[in-house]
Amino acid sequence: MSAAAQAGSKDVDVTYEDQLKVNEFSRNNARLTELAQEIRARRSALETLTDAADEVEMAMEEGDVKLVVGESFVDVDEEFA
Repeated sequence: MSAAAQAGSKDVDVTYEDQLKVNEFSRNNARLTELAQEIRARRSALETLTDAADEVEMAMEEGDVKLVVGESFVDVDEEFA
């Protein structure tokens, strides 16, 4: 047998405290992965909302107001609105 195979076949004694630390690390690592995915999703949603707000600002010219009549928008002056 090779040295690597012999080293892998040895039993390692793990104390209860060490096992608790391994379990805590595993839970924390899984939580870190979940939070990283949530952050990416929220950043993507924020970017989408920011882009939408920019588009609305560009569509709205100063002094113009869009009123909804049925399913369409009608440009009117601020005084009329």
